[in-house]
Amino acid sequence: EGKKYYLGQGSSFKAKSGAKAWKKTSEVVTKKDYYWTKYSDYKLSGDLKAYKTLALAMAACTSNAKCMGVTTHSSTSHKTNTGYTPSSASGKTAYVKGSAYTSKYSTRSHAHMYLVHQPYALASPYGSKITTRA
Repeated sequence: EGKKYYLGQGSSFKAKSGAKAWKKTSEVVTKKDYYWTKYSDYKLSGDLKAYKTLALAMAACTSNAKCMGVTTHSSTSHKTNTGYTPSSASGKTAYVKGSAYTSKYSTRSHAHMYLVHQPYALASPYGSKITTRA
């Protein structure tokens, strides 16, 4: 019998022993040795400090364990943030800090980045079931 895969319709994760979940995300950029998930017209909460360039803000964020991402407010205003859940904000761009480049839990397929979470399953796994042959 082959391995069983499920196409989930959920957008959040829940713990499930022995499971592995892949979630298709927004655009992913790589800067300052990290993957950053980019959300246009969104912002993050918990402002820490403002920087004049995105590169400086991302560099500061990677060296601060409390920093979960960066929000671009304008071309010269980029703030580091403690929140990691994007909320709608026209004209702003949120970058959620992900794993380091070397993460074995990130994979790229068909022009999309997939973030792998172990041991997790999608919170609403109602969708098609796919079975592959071993």
